[in-house]
Amino acid sequence: MNFKNKYKSDLNKITYSADSLNEVLKHKGDERTSGGVMRRLTPVILCVAILFTAVFSGIYQMQRGGGHDYTPDQVKNNNSLVPLKPVTSYLSLFDKINGAYKNIVRYQYDVVLESSIGAPATDSESKGGASKDDFSDTNNQVKGVQEADIVKTDGEYIYITNKGGYGYYGGGIAVDDVAYPDGYPEKKAPVDSVYILSANDGNVEKVSVIKPRMTEGQYYAVSEILLYGDTLVIVKTGYMKTAKSTAESGAYRYNYDISITAVEIYDIIDRSNPVFVNELFQSGSYSSSRMVDNYLYLASTFYTQSPDEAYPETYVPLASSYNKKTFVSESNIQMAENFAYPYYTVLTGIDLTKPQSHTSSEAVLGVTGQIYSNGKNIYIAAYDYSSSIWGWGWGWRSSFVDGDINDTNSEVYEVGEKIRLVSKTNIYRFSTEKGVVDFKASGTVEGNLLNQFSMDEYDGAFRIATTVGEYTYEVSAISKDASNSDIPVFDNYETANYNNLYVLSLDLKPLGVIEKMGMDERIYSVRFDGDIGYMVTFRQTDPLFAVDLSDKTNPRILSELKIPGFSNYMHSWNDNLLFGLGMDADNEGRTTGLKLSMFDVTDKTNVTEKSITKLGFGYSEAQYQHKAIIVDSEKNFIGFPGYSYNENYSSVKRMYYVYSYVDGEFVQRAAIDIFSDTENYYYNEMRGLYIGDHVYIIAVNQGIFSYDMNDYERTDSFIFD
Repeated sequence: MNFKNKYKSDLNKITYSADSLNEVLKHKGDERTSGGVMRRLTPVILCVAILFTAVFSGIYQMQRGGGHDYTPDQVKNNNSLVPLKPVTSYLSLFDKINGAYKNIVRYQYDVVLESSIGAPATDSESKGGASKDDFSDTNNQVKGVQEADIVKTDGEYIYITNKGGYGYYGGGIAVDDVAYPDGYPEKKAPVDSVYILSANDGNVEKVSVIKPRMTEGQYYAVSEILLYGDTLVIVKTGYMKTAKSTAESGAYRYNYDISITAVEIYDIIDRSNPVFVNELFQSGSYSSSRMVDNYLYLASTFYTQSPDEAYPETYVPLASSYNKKTFVSESNIQMAENFAYPYYTVLTGIDLTKPQSHTSSEAVLGVTGQIYSNGKNIYIAAYDYSSSIWGWGWGWRSSFVDGDINDTNSEVYEVGEKIRLVSKTNIYRFSTEKGVVDFKASGTVEGNLLNQFSMDEYDGAFRIATTVGEYTYEVSAISKDASNSDIPVFDNYETANYNNLYVLSLDLKPLGVIEKMGMDERIYSVRFDGDIGYMVTFRQTDPLFAVDLSDKTNPRILSELKIPGFSNYMHSWNDNLLFGLGMDADNEGRTTGLKLSMFDVTDKTNVTEKSITKLGFGYSEAQYQHKAIIVDSEKNFIGFPGYSYNENYSSVKRMYYVYSYVDGEFVQRAAIDIFSDTENYYYNEMRGLYIGDHVYIIAVNQGIFSYDMNDYERTDSFIFD
């Protein structure tokens, strides 16, 4: 089998995590049908979540293989960074984007949007615990950096997104004369909304409902919300018509040609009468957001589907108010020099106390990926398509002879040349201060990261953990094709899969690295806790690595605990204990159901599993969505949704579980079934929160249910209109 055929054969063996599939298919659906197809596919995808175990972001499942040994110095020099350069004019953008379309190859997986698979909160992060007012917060990654979610509370009121009754991607915001696309159970799109409810000792009452705005020629679905004092922010994403005619734009997109993300800002000092303040929007599908004090930072991914020189909005990103169209200026747009796909990351800053316009806007052409923020900086970790055969031609490669590595983009091959292809991630740092986003530095590492929690900034250094896919081979001969061009023949294939942990300066230059942890395994979760890093990898057993990061130039492994199964989610319980939620597994690596673990990390050189509870069923949304779990040691409260199947997998049982940790053991306090007396045929995202002595369980599109935490008897419920 020749090299290309073997590569394609290996590629066909790829499997992806359910969350990654959701994100990719969501993006595909956005391009074609305003997200409509995905609303029908979502329940199916989520029901098979447990069946998918391989990581996305361009890492294919490797065969067992040894790989090659490289010194840290060689790895540091192994740099194929896609550099950024300023844009000189909008016309240059059009020319560059048009050129990229001519080079897009068959194996196109489009955009890796941010997903949040189970991850930690550290001492520098929000514990999601009780404040002096005794209510829970969103499970934010970093303390003081708010993340948007579908539910928020201030301890007196609960704010909930209701997505029109059509599952995860929402029904959309529509006006009466906007017909719902063909193939849906309704002729008109149901209206998304945001409920404001009072919560008093478990009693829930509707105070007001916000119907987000709909401007003519736009279609939106509500994504998430944010809360800053008496200001409520609604994040929505959708499409905007261009000035093209129907024939020009193509009916298959229902005339929504430009993907957009918008925020609506409301004054809610009177919760019964929210007052609209302003709406700001930008090009691209919603990716992520962060809020630090009154400054909101919004990220979107703008895929230039059909660039038309006559319509700048098809290839130049917008950052506008609803009543004034404004493009991101040329001086605030940068492009990757040799990007593979014509998409932007659009970053904007908004001062919520002065929301008349964006405080700043930046756009980067050819870059998109996972986002991490510590409040001072935003990092984008972008998969490098040039490091893959199926991304950008033959792409970047390393040749090595007698241990010396030579990076090259040359298409000239020599007999006997040994080739190494390796997955890579490019990292871009933007400073964020008082709403101003400014590009500062870029760097690169080998491998691809799992999620935002694979990144961390601490004590003047940036740390990132990656899974590396490596493919090596040798040029055995040079043949000729029909046009008499040289064609290399490859042989002696070897593959390897392993994990690296890098420490970089804030200029994103390498300081230190640990390589090849967990050979033939991939990362399932990462937790950074000051000078210590924890990383879980898995194939058949779960190595939990504890890593000393105190010496930035010489990180070192302190211990490696091997147990069956793995933890998708880790959370600091206290200085000596680390909580884990994940899957149990047999000796062959087959998963057997959910489990809770508590690890004793008192001695970092000898981490042990102190206690374990096997739940023995299905999976949890919290494995891939950290906002779906509460872990609060002060309240002694662990709450998360769980899903299990019947014997023939024809139905799913959805419950909300509450546990405490008492005398070294997990104790189940409640297993709550809020769906037993209601009918709902669509997938419902679930969240839990507590206020005082009551827990409130929210099922999107269905309702909110309150329970007394003393006996977990239902106190009240409210079903959405």
